[in-house]
Amino acid sequence: MQRRAVAVYVAIFLLLGTASYGLILTAETPGITIENPEYSLQESETISIDGTSYTASTIDTEQEEGSHGGGSHTVFVGELTSTEVQAQSDTWATDDVVEVGEREWRVTVTDGSLRLVEQQDRENILQTDPTVRNETQQIDEQTYVVRPTEDGDPTLINATEYFDPEERVFAAGDTLEYRGADAAVEEIGDDSGTVVWREAVEETHELNHESNMTIGSQEFFVYYPNRDLVYLTTDYASYDRQLQRIGTFNQRVDGLWRVFVLCLVSSGLMTAMAFLPSRYWPETRTCRGRLFWIGIRLAVKSRGECIGPNR
Repeated sequence: MQRRAVAVYVAIFLLLGTASYGLILTAETPGITIENPEYSLQESETISIDGTSYTASTIDTEQEEGSHGGGSHTVFVGELTSTEVQAQSDTWATDDVVEVGEREWRVTVTDGSLRLVEQQDRENILQTDPTVRNETQQIDEQTYVVRPTEDGDPTLINATEYFDPEERVFAAGDTLEYRGADAAVEEIGDDSGTVVWREAVEETHELNHESNMTIGSQEFFVYYPNRDLVYLTTDYASYDRQLQRIGTFNQRVDGLWRVFVLCLVSSGLMTAMAFLPSRYWPETRTCRGRLFWIGIRLAVKSRGECIGPNR
């Protein structure tokens, strides 16, 4: 009767375990679906936000190594680039060296104007001129270039006269070419002047999977449905609800696994315990069984008495 009861309980546990495992196998994991995103971008596509054009310069995946020797995992990488014309400015002070028109100039601020004097490579100029010596000569704190005559007598030429660097003078409001753009002298002070211009500046925005980012004056949630596509959406609440649904699903599946394991362990334990001999087993049998055990005990005792003296 005891084993019959165990069999019933084991059947119940196995039924519960089988049902739990069946639910685990047939359950469909809920996914995340972004419906009607504001922007759906593939690589090289361009969108306009607040009047600024943005291009998806990179939409791809890469393998990232885990920390502490862990395995690698796939991460989504993406970038939005925009080009915007912005105002730029530089301040020129006396003795600054600036590059204008692919040449270098030394700045001098005097009498409300910017004076630019061309910076020359004097050594190179002397070496390329076969009519003069390769080095200048100092006489009475003056610098001269030495040009030998046909008779071999040296002729001294003032260095300023020989090199003759170009000079440019700019007043406030004048324009010049600077950094590949048309610049203007905006303001000139006592010892410096300000030059302003406009140039195209490229900005890069990283598209991190499942993160919020601000583009222009708008905030978007970034989501990659696959490696070739990225969504920009403002409906973060929908994503959060779906995320909570997935969390609830995982909790329930975890509970079903616990039920399945518990049923298997319980069935095994009950089956094993059903076949263990009871300490009261001889006393709970019929009279024939009792007599059987009494005979065994007497035989063992008599055998011991026979063997004992021979030792």
